[in-house]
Amino acid sequence: MPITDATMAAQRSFTMIRQGGKLRDQGVTSLYRRYAAHFRKFYLYQGLSAADADDIVQEAFVNIVRHCNTYNGDSPLEAWLWRIARNCMNDHFRRTKARPAENLDDDGWDALEQERVEVGKENLDQLRATLTSLRHGAVLLQYLVTETRPHHSDHATGAACP
Repeated sequence: MPITDATMAAQRSFTMIRQGGKLRDQGVTSLYRRYAAHFRKFYLYQGLSAADADDIVQEAFVNIVRHCNTYNGDSPLEAWLWRIARNCMNDHFRRTKARPAENLDDDGWDALEQERVEVGKENLDQLRATLTSLRHGAVLLQYLVTETRPHHSDHATGAACP
């Protein structure tokens, strides 16, 4: 997996958090600016209210700082951050029982993604059918306009327009 500038910046921020003190504050601020809006958007997409999404974003960052020393580098840092964000959301659902006891583990994510793909295909098929129908309608309209338009030869002979 290629290391991007964003990945390197996140790793620098994470290192700063681990060092503590003012560097920790700067690191948290940097990571928050990079990920908070994405986490919030994800939570809203999962059906949370804006207030709950904001609370869970805060909880996720508290957990990121609290558990930063447990990250061992076995997986990409971004995956680790998203796992914490997802776990915070699942904890919220368990606490509030706002959602059935469906835990969005790796298999759950695959099922959700497959569902999104199927819905996307269905919408795409509907769009194709609509466009095909519109194209047929446009061809028919063009034919009708062309056939009912007076021809130059009709004007030359003085024939009446239909």
